[in-house]
Amino acid sequence: MGKSSEKKKRKRRSDVSTECFKEVSVHAKFSLLPHALEDVRVHVFASLQDELLRYSAALGGVPIKFFHVALAPGHRHGIVSWNDPHIFVEVRVKSIVFCPEPSQYLVGRVNKIGIDFVGLLVFGLFNASIAAANLKKFDYDETHEWWAHTDDADLVVKLGTAVVFELLSFDHADGIVSLDGKLRRVLAQEDDAPNGSGEAEDDAS
Repeated sequence: MGKSSEKKKRKRRSDVSTECFKEVSVHAKFSLLPHALEDVRVHVFASLQDELLRYSAALGGVPIKFFHVALAPGHRHGIVSWNDPHIFVEVRVKSIVFCPEPSQYLVGRVNKIGIDFVGLLVFGLFNASIAAANLKKFDYDETHEWWAHTDDADLVVKLGTAVVFELLSFDHADGIVSLDGKLRRVLAQEDDAPNGSGEAEDDAS
């Protein structure tokens, strides 16, 4: 294999974003019942689990992991209000947050096929879709229920196919996020490509 071919593959692999996850540190206040005082961190951590995989405005994205829960500096004690049984504590917590931005390239695996869209699962966690208008050079094949390239009938987008797409929008409603994108290329059918390292079969323009 020539050097130019290798360079082309490396370029294709490197354009997939690695910056869609960020580590975020946040200051938060929690309301705990008295029994939680035996181990504040355990109970705060348990409360945080309900926030996983839901969009958080405070974090600017979707938390997929919380760690390093500790009382916030200068707040070593909880606060009690005279008419409330709860104890209010302030903590610092770190989180890994999914926060992609438009124009970033991501990898998704096809989990739905429609006559006017392709549905994807990104990182095995997040739903994304590519509308027919953004599947350029691909036509829907009703017989096989897949999308076939107009110039290469053997190049298809079907259930299980991994693709690279450009993120057009990252929206959320009631904590649930949705990603809309534009197809950029199809990855090798046999390649799991969990992080965009798969070999590209073709470019979609």
